[in-house]
Amino acid sequence: MIFLLISVFGCNQRPVSVETTIREISKYGNIELEYSATAFLEQGFAYGDIITVNIAGTQYEMPIGSNYADVDTNSLVCRLEISAESGDDNVILAINMGDLATDAGIAKKEATQEEPGYRWDYCEGFERTSTITISLKESGGYLEEYTVCNLVRTNERTD
Repeated sequence: MIFLLISVFGCNQRPVSVETTIREISKYGNIELEYSATAFLEQGFAYGDIITVNIAGTQYEMPIGSNYADVDTNSLVCRLEISAESGDDNVILAINMGDLATDAGIAKKEATQEEPGYRWDYCEGFERTSTITISLKESGGYLEEYTVCNLVRTNERTD
């Protein structure tokens, strides 16, 4: 019985903060971090939490979700992308239907002749290895909205 109580207490441990860097910037300006979504969840973060992200001294508050559409258009989201099928295990900072890399002043997108047809040039004072710190602001602070965004529609009366 004591082991069970200790185990349950350990699962409820809340994170203090994590530090990471940028793995890459996507075509649309989403920032993929050098931190796996699985490790992020193991640190105690959860879907529906609100986090504070510190990028080059500027703080951004955003909820943790599983899809870009978990937030309104032009809203920030920390998307955890986990898929056993594709092998994806990513933490992505984004603006739904927006470009976080440009808006945050991290990088500018330049068109190129080479594939994939663009490159990201980091802005002065920032580089791929710059530290990004993520800390918990409010546990479950966005959980109600996250749950509503992830409702599944069905035609079964029993549901």
